[in-house]
Amino acid sequence: MRNYKFGKSSLSHMESVNLYLRAICFHAQYLANEAHPNAAIPDWGYSCGLRTKAQQQELYAQGRTKPGNIITNIDGQTTKSMHQTGHALDFFAYVDGRANYEYEKLAVIAAVHMQAALDMGYRLNWGGTFESLCDAPHIEIVIF
Repeated sequence: MRNYKFGKSSLSHMESVNLYLRAICFHAQYLANEAHPNAAIPDWGYSCGLRTKAQQQELYAQGRTKPGNIITNIDGQTTKSMHQTGHALDFFAYVDGRANYEYEKLAVIAAVHMQAALDMGYRLNWGGTFESLCDAPHIEIVIF
């Protein structure tokens, strides 16, 4: 049995988001810890929860007016990010003591979160399936 536990930074990011999304994260951790030992579920952490308008605009500028690759199509003003409303979290796989962003590992972690959401009667969108821009380290709760 695994013994995954969230670190202080991940818990801080989780505290900044919607209560239901936070509960889904704890349930996802429970599912991973209870899964068959041979199940290839990497450990993970959270790198971003609630985001200010200024933070979102800074990310939007990346690859446009600032160096780097374009990582978001949401400008934070005309269109708000789900991070700005506390309905999204960014995550990473934790492999060999380091953050890892391999798509395959992120897909497994996202699947565990989506199962946790379903178990609790909620639904998540995963950024790895976004049509406009793949954002594999991103999950957001669907609010009806």
